[in-house]
Amino acid sequence: MVSSQFVASKNGEYFENFVGIMVPGLELTRGDIDAKLDDTDIEIKSCQFEVIDNSHNCGSRSGRFMFRDHQHELLKEKSGDYIFIVHRKGKPLLFFQAPATAVNLPQFSGTKSLSWRTLFIQLARRV
Repeated sequence: MVSSQFVASKNGEYFENFVGIMVPGLELTRGDIDAKLDDTDIEIKSCQFEVIDNSHNCGSRSGRFMFRDHQHELLKEKSGDYIFIVHRKGKPLLFFQAPATAVNLPQFSGTKSLSWRTLFIQLARRV
């Protein structure tokens, strides 16, 4: 059986390459931050539309974006952006870019997850 972390890693790599093709001028750097677009640092995040989760009544839940504390702080300091992709079985459904400062995460260390639905609601309220 393949671990969910392995699948998430492969999906992340796949969608970094996808964004590299789809966004003209994007330069994949694959360092602490995934890319640059003009002079803007870009971190690319992807998640599945829905995942199986038997702890929920319906047996599934919305996919989640994973954030790393040092990346998030670095992007905010440098006025960087995220590119978010929500996909179903590797096929992109939603694709958008947002400033890191618009992503409202509580102070955290290590990693923090946020469902794509929660993130969308959060960003929609800022508009």
